[in-house]
Amino acid sequence: MATSRRSFIRAVDSLFRQSMSDMPQRTRQRVVVLTLSILCSGSLTLRRMASTQAYLTLQTTCAARHKRRLRRVLNDPLLIWERSAAPVVRRLLSRRRARRRVMIIDETAQAEHLRVLTAALWQRGRAIPLAWVC
Repeated sequence: MATSRRSFIRAVDSLFRQSMSDMPQRTRQRVVVLTLSILCSGSLTLRRMASTQAYLTLQTTCAARHKRRLRRVLNDPLLIWERSAAPVVRRLLSRRRARRRVMIIDETAQAEHLRVLTAALWQRGRAIPLAWVC
């Protein structure tokens, strides 16, 4: 299990390294951590992502520390759509043969005062967010 996890981490890191070559290494590593947290936890909730990280790591760090680390990732000023996600999405889309693409437009109420409109690409049973507005 640990070997497959390491190879998965290497594959995600390689994809980001090739797609975001102009981004500083530390910022790129933060994107890898965030992406792996989302994929492994199956959630965008920081608490769940941090708990999953704490469970999967061999260190004795607690979920609160992982949550603080994820917050630092989200507060990184270099992590904007154009520099982080856009190159990866372009690379993934260029690998595919020309075929029909499914776009998802979704409006979600996060709270009574907050609504989010998201445009996403349906790819292999997952939605890849392309744009969103609050």
